Amino acid sequence: ALISTLNPAFLRPSDRLDFSHHEEVIIRFPRSPQRTYALFRYCSLANRQTAPFPADCAGFLYYWTPQDKDRPPLGLGLEGSVRLRLTSDPSSFEAGEDFRLPTGAPWQTILPQIARRKHGTLARQLLAENLVTPAQLASARRVFAGSGRITPQLTLLRLGQEFLVDFADGGVKLGVVGDDKLHKIHFPRLFSD
Repeated sequence: ALISTLNPAFLRPSDRLDFSHHEEVIIRFPRSPQRTYALFRYCSLANRQTAPFPADCAGFLYYWTPQDKDRPPLGLGLEGSVRLRLTSDPSSFEAGEDFRLPTGAPWQTILPQIARRKHGTLARQLLAENLVTPAQLASARRVFAGSGRITPQLTLLRLGQEFLVDFADGGVKLGVVGDDKLHKIHFPRLFSD
């Protein structure tokens, strides 16, 4: 599918995508080099296997950033993500809701994931639209270098950020950004006999 923008202010009706029942969706942008694309998958958190997107999963991909005007930007500016806003038309964007995982967390590709080479098409598009800066991408690459798999729901980019905990699981492993580096924190089984 070809979409024109990730900026919610410039979405067109033709940018609407239907992810329903697809295991993966390939996205291209008008200014992208030939044969480059962004690939999106729905991943069930329960078993980490790729599963098809659920029914009624149609809307607009966009770049999300925190909208709290009362606080200055914190840290390295790594809080943004590409999300899917479920709505039928750009004019109803604000009334729509972000697509969510079964856990209730937003389905998203966070900036540290985008900064990695495999998401180069997204990074180039965000730069072209001035939605991120080269410094933000460089910070994300530096902080997350060698970190392995990045799980958005278990990556804390700022204080006060909510995260999910499954108390039935064998503990909690978080990646926490601080002091210009990634700290890995493991809480063993919190409630065990």
